[in-house]
Amino acid sequence: MAEPATPAALADEVDIDELARQAGTTVRTVRMYQEKGLLPAPLRRGRRAAYRTEHLTRLRLVQRLTDRGYSLAAVKDLVDAWDAQHGLEHLLGIEAAVTEGGATEPVRRFTADELAEMFPGDEDLSALQRALEIGLLVVDGEDFVAPNPTLVLAGASLAASGMPAHATVDLATATLATVDRLAEQFMAAFLEYVWQPFEDAGEPEKDVPRMAREIREKRALAVQSVASAMANAMEAHIDRAIMMDAIPRPDDSSQPLR
Repeated sequence: MAEPATPAALADEVDIDELARQAGTTVRTVRMYQEKGLLPAPLRRGRRAAYRTEHLTRLRLVQRLTDRGYSLAAVKDLVDAWDAQHGLEHLLGIEAAVTEGGATEPVRRFTADELAEMFPGDEDLSALQRALEIGLLVVDGEDFVAPNPTLVLAGASLAASGMPAHATVDLATATLATVDRLAEQFMAAFLEYVWQPFEDAGEPEKDVPRMAREIREKRALAVQSVASAMANAMEAHIDRAIMMDAIPRPDDSSQPLR
């Protein structure tokens, strides 16, 4: 079976401008990440700073974590822990697999006015506050960033149908809590039965491509399994609701007595 596609690697060594371009960010951001210790130091070629594939991979990982709502301090702790255990170049393929991010979608920004229009009736902003508390939205300057835009847009669609803003946040809270528990269980099983044997064997370099493939495949499998189970459960509840509506109730005076 062919290896899954990975993000494009750097052909050789590039300068900071090209590194930023390939990562879809700015030179200023790259320098800021370097100053905070989130990126490894560049290679020195006389007076020139050079960057390689491992710098691009780490930059993409940092971007993904910050896009998911992690603070820069939290990201620093994570990359420090990784480097302390593995070193910069060790398991680069696995770090790249993590960086790819599976089926996650790009974050989306909303203004306060947009959210007020999408979720009417929240004059005291209490529903907005709850959305911030559960991480559905994250404050970024004067705007709000949605790590999971689909969930926000689904809530807006429900609100447009007449559902109160607080009810949409209730559903988002339940969804996030449920999928977090499922993800935790999937991850615990993966660590115990797939990763632990790899770690016990000393994380041999020859097995790195296989482990990177396992991360990609099992992540996709978990997402597909949950989506399929949710679809089946929704169908069952829809059928049940329709049947209950069709069955005469004891207090339904519109039905003739038998």
